[in-house]
Amino acid sequence: MLVARTSVGKEGIPPQVRPEKHLMLAARTGVVLALLVACSGGACMSANAPALHRRAAETITEEQLRRDVHALAADSMRGRWTPSPELEAAAGYLSARLRRAGLRPGGDQGSYLQRFPIDVFQLLLDSAAVWTTGSLPMRWTHGEDFGFAFNTWANWDAAGRAVLLRGSVGARANFDTAALAGTVLFIPGGWGRNYDRVAAWRPAGVIWLDDVPSATLARMARPRLRPTRRAPGDTMPLVLMSYRAAATLAARAGVDTIGIARAISDTILQAIPLGDAVVHIRGRVRHLPHENPANVVAFLEGADPALRGESLVYSAHYDHLGVSAAVDGDSINNGADDNASGTAAVLAVAEAFARMPTRPRRSVVFAFVAAEEFLGLGARHFLDHPPVPVSSIVANLNADMVGRNWSDTVLVIGRRDSDLGLVVDRVLAAHPELALAATDSSTRPNEARNLEGWSDHAAFIRKGIPFLYFYSGMHADYHRPSDSADKIGYEKLTRISRLLFHTGLAVANAGERPRWTEESFRRLVPQP
Repeated sequence: MLVARTSVGKEGIPPQVRPEKHLMLAARTGVVLALLVACSGGACMSANAPALHRRAAETITEEQLRRDVHALAADSMRGRWTPSPELEAAAGYLSARLRRAGLRPGGDQGSYLQRFPIDVFQLLLDSAAVWTTGSLPMRWTHGEDFGFAFNTWANWDAAGRAVLLRGSVGARANFDTAALAGTVLFIPGGWGRNYDRVAAWRPAGVIWLDDVPSATLARMARPRLRPTRRAPGDTMPLVLMSYRAAATLAARAGVDTIGIARAISDTILQAIPLGDAVVHIRGRVRHLPHENPANVVAFLEGADPALRGESLVYSAHYDHLGVSAAVDGDSINNGADDNASGTAAVLAVAEAFARMPTRPRRSVVFAFVAAEEFLGLGARHFLDHPPVPVSSIVANLNADMVGRNWSDTVLVIGRRDSDLGLVVDRVLAAHPELALAATDSSTRPNEARNLEGWSDHAAFIRKGIPFLYFYSGMHADYHRPSDSADKIGYEKLTRISRLLFHTGLAVANAGERPRWTEESFRRLVPQP
């Protein structure tokens, strides 16, 4: 198994290589060569580079970030729904800034926009039905027991034998997965990062079991004036169902739903037939005009001829949930933290890179992706149609929800999964002015499980690319109209943005590529 070829340098940045003639000069004169130029592979870094880097980071300001978050999260942006005129306006805002910074377009036909196709349609709620036939016939209630999940809908009349998966979906299976073709799979906790693996099994449908409140399912079943969507090529209906609704069927097969919920982390995947039950899934949709929303992509070419063919990718999604039912009189989901905060941070980092007097050794790509709220379709398209070869991408730094909560802490998911975590630690040690401690979700027991699959970095993980996900934690305004720009901690957002800059610069200048830990590669990167 090929994990990676090389590792990040010992100090997180490339060692300073002193040409022999400089060493000889130092030996003769005894002068400390504080201002020597260190060259490697044709790219030069002066000895005062840390001061230059600090000054570049200081161009990221609280005022700039406040202005950008307020612009992206304004009521006039109407929640940046994918697709919508407001999302197009946000794409134009980002493109104009990247053009002004002098960064090279990385989109289609010399533009900053990388468009991708989506099918747009609306589920006809009165057609939604899930039931079983067999010796224990059951019929579940839409909006109480289940809801149609995410965006994978066409007209469905699906049916298949009921099979429960026990254990981690990414784990080694103790059965022939070809036998899952044509079944309806019950998957506790969902598929996480392993959607592509599940789809390759060709089930007739998937029922995601979770501890989901009835109120959530009821909201999913309300008539919607806005469409949902699927990516072209999606092949199966997806249903979200509560454990309590599935308990009777599971018990008939001798399975305790509490036990299967606890088995999500098991290292062996088992398939358990649920008696003779055949699950039927039915739904009808109304098709609406086809849309082509856009990712916004910019590119900075590296200076080192030996390394400029490799790239670091920064990412942040700039879409959100649009307009929904009013909560306390407000119906616009502004998405200030989710994710105007991450978008503003990566935009500020891009501008800081563009202002540097010397370019980094590796190339840097800045990807502002759409449709994150819908199975990460924008990030998936970016990696399926990348502006640089996927094999050349050494790492992904993703920023999503980085503007709230603790003043002195940032969650950096993935810091234990590759030696990128050492880079973050060294950056923080070298820059005490950031006044931040990096931790992971294990120290925050109220955070969601499986944060590796929560945002656009999941698409990079699927491609085997080392990652870091910068995140400031959950709050009560998540996915609600109350996620507004006035609640962002801009001083903290400034420090996190500068951390993103310094971390990416260290990776872009390192002599070697980041390297996964072998255990994390096996655990996180989907295998055939």
